[in-house]
Amino acid sequence: VPPGEYRVSRPLIMQPYVAVNGEGMASVIQKTTQASGPSLQRSLPNRDVSDKYDVDCIIAVDRPRTDLKFSQDVEIKDVRLRGFSSCTGQREDRNTYGLYAPRLLRAQIDGVTASEVQVGFHFKEVIVSELRGCRASRVEVGFEIPDVSTGGGTSLTLTSCYASDVDRCGYRLRGLSYSTLVGCACDHANKERTGGGYLLDVCHGLTLSSCG
Repeated sequence: VPPGEYRVSRPLIMQPYVAVNGEGMASVIQKTTQASGPSLQRSLPNRDVSDKYDVDCIIAVDRPRTDLKFSQDVEIKDVRLRGFSSCTGQREDRNTYGLYAPRLLRAQIDGVTASEVQVGFHFKEVIVSELRGCRASRVEVGFEIPDVSTGGGTSLTLTSCYASDVDRCGYRLRGLSYSTLVGCACDHANKERTGGGYLLDVCHGLTLSSCG
């Protein structure tokens, strides 16, 4: 993704083993509508759980084969995801998600910024993956793992990530195990008085080092 503004009317759907690389803040993917993704439903092998992709997001990470439990080896680096509300200036026009990735294995997400959406980064079950230098701003929730029933994930590392201008929670992590936040920060959070900087729910084995 060379420097420039790339306008999309529907979510971009990524597949496993695919990389998206930009040039930092100069590479902007701008969503111009509140349109949802395709009506896809991915079941999990041997589990009564499924993932839906008909959501309003900017990038969604799919796993097209139903025998794949995770989207494997996805890489997203140095791009800026900007929501529809930046066009209208109206908070109610925020897209639901910046990055929507229900299940990730060995993912590398570096230098990605999500703004003007409800949730910057949404994961459901993420394993052996890393977010480095990612940022969420002008959002309701910055970094989210909301689902305890299917397992939040394990062995996730967040390094130098930042949430700012947040209505509710900077980091809302549920059901996460044996994971580390290093040098992460959150400013101007909990504007609606319903969250906080860090909400760690039903987690165990978490380490926070030099976080603010």
